[in-house]
Amino acid sequence: MKAKLIIAILALTVAFSLTSCGDDEPTPKFRSEYLVGVWYVTDVEGESPWNWLVKNAEYTFNANGTCKTPVGMEDSWKITLGQLHTFHAENNEPMFIYEMVKEGSANFTARIKGTLNESGISVLVSFESAKVRM
Repeated sequence: MKAKLIIAILALTVAFSLTSCGDDEPTPKFRSEYLVGVWYVTDVEGESPWNWLVKNAEYTFNANGTCKTPVGMEDSWKITLGQLHTFHAENNEPMFIYEMVKEGSANFTARIKGTLNESGISVLVSFESAKVRM
């Protein structure tokens, strides 16, 4: 009986020591009050098939859910479950999904994913607020 108890305690000890606690820092999420404003691309990492995704490209996100980006049809946005989803307002066609990777006081890095026929594409893009450039 004593041997079974010792084996059980050892098994529990090993199980707890091998269990990962996970990342203590929460995953950053997009928030509309943070996003509204003018942003400039400062860096693009990864193979981008999108020739408009270049340094100094300007993105404007308005409080009313409209936006202006280098992509003509990307003219509206909404935040869903912490992700930024852009779309074409006229026909509600999805354009891109932005996942926040890192957030600073006046900059952020996001992973941009395509939708529809570009769903397998993912590029890491850094942005800087226009307020910094003034």
